[in-house]
Amino acid sequence: MSYTSFMITAGILAGFICTLLIYRERTGETAAVLALYPLSFILAVLLCRFLNWYSSSTTYETLLQALTDYSVGSFCGSGIVPAACLGGLIVSRLGLCRNRNILMDCAAPGFAIMMVFIRLSAWGTGKCQGGKNINAKLFQIFPFSVKGTDAAGNVYHRFATFFVGALLYLAMFFVLRRFYESTAGVKMKKPASRYGNVWKLMLTLYAALEIVLDSTRIDSMHFTFRKILTLNRFSTFISIGQLVPAFIFLFVFIYYFKCSKEAGGFSAKHIAAIAGFVLGLVLIGYLGEYKWQRLGLYRSYLFMTAGAALIAGVIVFLYMDCRRRKGVKQ
Repeated sequence: MSYTSFMITAGILAGFICTLLIYRERTGETAAVLALYPLSFILAVLLCRFLNWYSSSTTYETLLQALTDYSVGSFCGSGIVPAACLGGLIVSRLGLCRNRNILMDCAAPGFAIMMVFIRLSAWGTGKCQGGKNINAKLFQIFPFSVKGTDAAGNVYHRFATFFVGALLYLAMFFVLRRFYESTAGVKMKKPASRYGNVWKLMLTLYAALEIVLDSTRIDSMHFTFRKILTLNRFSTFISIGQLVPAFIFLFVFIYYFKCSKEAGGFSAKHIAAIAGFVLGLVLIGYLGEYKWQRLGLYRSYLFMTAGAALIAGVIVFLYMDCRRRKGVKQ
């Protein structure tokens, strides 16, 4: 077994055990988790291969080969989260859990610890690096950068994308565990659901991390627009790994925005939330990714990070607004 395969297997096992322990403690049941992980794994493999085929179809002879022959090509990790969400939905529809939101809340910390191993699986493979050289001596050290040698024998330093990502996912794991424990008895204002908020926080943090880190990757997957020739010029910077987090941001924002508005009525705070969300997208998309691709300015990453943090902050603000205040009848 290769190092990469070993780390991915270890990650899935770690996530499974973590989720099983939390869910069993919460509900006393195990069937839902026993079904969730194998099903989500199968869906993730298929979806990740499909996205990789779409972005680099010349690697495969046919789509069927991409979905069945794993001796060639690679995977696009952006399919992992949609597969997990779909897996939870199917498990719920099969009647294996009483509340899908509780199941996914318990799965959130497990997902984070699984991603630690998956990100570490790329360590030392040559892909754990950014696309441009780091010239600042301050950041030419571990764990910020990795050292390599080009064809001419010149030594270079590049951002250690996946190792830094592993550290951030480890931090996410502790945040989610704390959030899970602190919100177990928290009630929400109608129509917000009392359960499912830990999973939504995981989605928010995942989107915030990936929308920035994907831009640093040397192997980022991009949309090709093969059938829309007039849009081909956009395929150089519209990344699948950034668009999926963008849709996640939009989904979670709309959910909490709608719940907050229906619970207390539309007010100035909702106007501020919309403005903050739009500003975050501008910081990420224009001042961040577009400027980085066109000019290669490292400060673009500061704009992307600020934009991701702003959107995550807006979502957390709306979530807090949906929580019931003690002593107030709702």
